[in-house]
Amino acid sequence: MTPEQLKASVLQYAMQGKLVPQDPTDEPASELIKRIKAEKEQLIKEKKIKKEKPLPEITDEEKPFEIPESWEWVRLGNLIRVSSGKQLKTDALKSNGGIQVFGANGIIGNYDESNVLAGKIIIGRVGFYAGSIHYTNNNSWVTDNALIVDHNNHLLTDMFLIFLLKFTNLKKLAQHTAQPVISGTRIYGVSVVLPPIGEQKRIVQKIEELFEKIDQYAESYNKLEELNKQFPVKMEKSLLQYAMQGKLVPQNPSDEPASELLKQIKAEKEQLIKDKKIKKEKPLPEITDEEIPFEIPESWEWRRLREFSVITSGGTPKTAISEYWEGNIPWITPKDMGKQREKYIKSSSKKITDYGLEKSSAQLIRKNSIVYSSRAPIGHINIVPFDYTTNQGCKSVSPIRINIEYLYYSLIMMTPNIIKRGSGTTFKEVSATTFGETLIPIPPLNEQIRIIRELENIVKTVNNLKI
Repeated sequence: MTPEQLKASVLQYAMQGKLVPQDPTDEPASELIKRIKAEKEQLIKEKKIKKEKPLPEITDEEKPFEIPESWEWVRLGNLIRVSSGKQLKTDALKSNGGIQVFGANGIIGNYDESNVLAGKIIIGRVGFYAGSIHYTNNNSWVTDNALIVDHNNHLLTDMFLIFLLKFTNLKKLAQHTAQPVISGTRIYGVSVVLPPIGEQKRIVQKIEELFEKIDQYAESYNKLEELNKQFPVKMEKSLLQYAMQGKLVPQNPSDEPASELLKQIKAEKEQLIKDKKIKKEKPLPEITDEEIPFEIPESWEWRRLREFSVITSGGTPKTAISEYWEGNIPWITPKDMGKQREKYIKSSSKKITDYGLEKSSAQLIRKNSIVYSSRAPIGHINIVPFDYTTNQGCKSVSPIRINIEYLYYSLIMMTPNIIKRGSGTTFKEVSATTFGETLIPIPPLNEQIRIIRELENIVKTVNNLKI
């Protein structure tokens, strides 16, 4: 049970008369009601408040639970009066003012004047915080976004009333027009419980005692919640590290080593250049010992990303030319990738036409490639199961003879290193050259498949632990 649920349960018990025992020597609440009524009549006689229409009797249907014999059901309008605070423009707030200013959501700033004394209950009147409860510990200014509560605190204690109002959940009374609003008229009609004054004090004492213990429990609860959230993420990160170090599945000596796979890749890439399907690129820099982040098995190889893939940058057709847009070719941006947060991207929010593709620097990328956001931000990654294009904020990787899912997880693991190598002042960006120089550990092809199978089985189990 959450700390909030525990506090709600305590309030439920308190307002049903089950939190503390009744004392037969307490003056019953019916006598309190008589005195409250007499006091109200005197205030009307003295013209301090206006006479209003009597509130209707409380029906049995309005009494959701049984209460002790010494308690009474009563409408809030017979216990309290509310009035609106006074308008105060935002630019009138003063950072060096000594008086706290209350709005619907509590303290919103400072001022140098007050309009209420210390010890006033405040109810948020408008907006998202309509119905929220606050208390002025010092003389304060209350704006017209809140209601000021007046009551006889000799017959109804401040703290009991605060807990009573919180239990009542005045937020549900907010009128959903242009924005939520609570009026005195709606508050006055609410039926609430009234215990004897002595029991009110005992209830408050017990609630505060229990809430203090719940707050202590909340510290441990919140720490556990944070651990539960972090566990799958940290576990997945550790699994990726193990997988890319060759520690997740055993090596099979009958597997063709990665060096042979890389020879095949080199031959295929040279043929693609010969056939003019891809352009010849500058040689990649040699891999130094300082660059290698960890040891890998003997049958594996460290290679730069561009050595076994084709990397493609994106482009954007002119947005002012309508013929370039609303076509059938998906056009992926980092925004699309950030929304979906899945291995396989399902769609793009925008599509371009064949004409838009022809007249721009955008390039059609074959399906089963990887799209990687290279700026604003760096690091979103998806496999794309359809032909597509991207904007300049993405780089696409079309692997040659490398398992696409293995490369997907490899790039996730290497993303911190990729981000570190980004450049720029307004925002960091990774160029195609820098991206292509990323080191990737390459296992034998059969081992890549075994790694993915085992990794995804464990990740699925870990994800089931998320709460």
